[in-house]
Amino acid sequence: MLVSVVDPDPFYAASQPWRQPKTNVPVDRNPVARFTVLPAKPLLPRREQPSGTLQLWYGSFTYNGQQYNYHMVGADPATNRGALITTWIIPVKIILSDGSTWDPLSGGPFSPLARTALSPIFDTSTTYIEGGIDVGTTQYIDAYQRANFWSIVQNNQDSHAARRANPGH
Repeated sequence: MLVSVVDPDPFYAASQPWRQPKTNVPVDRNPVARFTVLPAKPLLPRREQPSGTLQLWYGSFTYNGQQYNYHMVGADPATNRGALITTWIIPVKIILSDGSTWDPLSGGPFSPLARTALSPIFDTSTTYIEGGIDVGTTQYIDAYQRANFWSIVQNNQDSHAARRANPGH
C-alpha cells in the first residue's frame, strides 16, 4: 500500500494571516511529497486472499455523433448473470501532529468501519424505487446501475452486481 501526503498550496496558507502558524516554524516554499510503502501484513485467520482479477464488461454509446466507449465492473446486464465483487475495506488510522486521531475501528458496533459495512453500499435489504420503477431489493450501487440499464435488465431479474464487504483489519 502506498501512503502519500503533500500540502497542496503552501503559498495560499502563507498569504492568509488568519492561517499563519502559531509557532515560529518557517513555511516551506518548496513542498515535497513524503510517502512510504507499507509492508504487506499477513492475512488474519479465516480471511481469503484477494483475487488478482476483476470481472469487467465493455460497452459504448453514441451522443451527438460521437462514440463513447466505457468499461464497467461486473457482468454485462444483457447476459442475465450476476457478479459478486469482493470489496476490501482497509481501515486507516490517522494521527496528526496536534494529537487529533481518526480511528475507523473505535466505537465498536458504531465505528466508521462497522457503519461502512452496514451502509447501503453493502446492505441488501432495501427496496429501491427509481422514477416510480421498482428496480429491486438490493445494494445501492446495484440499484443505481439497474436503473441506468433498465431497458435491458427489466426482463433479466438475475442481472446484479453485488458487493461483498471484507474489512481488512
